[in-house]
Amino acid sequence: MKSLFSFIFISFFLVVEARASSLLPTRISKSFFARLDQMGKSNLNNLEVEIENLNKQVEYFIQSRQKECSGEFTSVEITTEGESDIFKRKLSSKETGLCLLEIIHFRKRYVNDIYKLRMISLKNSHKKQKEELNSLKSESLLNLDKLSKKIQGKFKP
Repeated sequence: MKSLFSFIFISFFLVVEARASSLLPTRISKSFFARLDQMGKSNLNNLEVEIENLNKQVEYFIQSRQKECSGEFTSVEITTEGESDIFKRKLSSKETGLCLLEIIHFRKRYVNDIYKLRMISLKNSHKKQKEELNSLKSESLLNLDKLSKKIQGKFKP
């Protein structure tokens, strides 16, 4: 019974520790999704340029997170004497797995949100093209009707 309690406590501690260490990336990822939301509400004329710029930032964020997941970072702690103590801490395999899953979930949501934005842009663009095509058709038919009346006027007895 004691070992079960210890296991549950340690498992809870690992989850809490993993959550606490991922607060900054969570804030950063939320800021990306907030920007996507703003892009969807703003003018979609230069959407591709904005998406391209955001993609560069997201790619850098993902590379940084992957480095963190693989343990390629150092921590600095200030000792009681005021000196800095630098050390590397390798994540456990469970923490690494959770970290990588977080990246995957972020990327999936990002891909879905970009898809939705591009679909909105595509629908707007398609609607404009249909309106232009309809206008061109109406104008062409009107010109043909004028030409037809002109020709009919010349051949009336």
